[in-house]
Amino acid sequence: GKKGKKKKGKGSGAGAAGPSQGLPEALAAEEAAAAKPAKLDREGLIRLLETLHEERIRYGITAETSVEGLAEALGEEAEAAGEASEEETAEAGEEAAMVAA
Repeated sequence: GKKGKKKKGKGSGAGAAGPSQGLPEALAAEEAAAAKPAKLDREGLIRLLETLHEERIRYGITAETSVEGLAEALGEEAEAAGEASEEETAEAGEEAAMVAA
């Protein structure tokens, strides 16, 4: 069969026109369906686990390097945020000096 084109169900989404009869029942059914956990694809999860395991070995990732990498990333993020606020402060000071002059 052809892939890519999916037919939309009748009356799906917010654009559905007409009187909405039985809305509370439909919402209750939707909420019940959303509350159910999705069925886990065992084969897919096993493939994902194998891939991640291979990457950890390939890149030499350990619990320690994961923590170090996270700390480094958070430090860089905080540093960048600090630099941005310094620039804003400097710009505000320049504007104030221009207004005062």
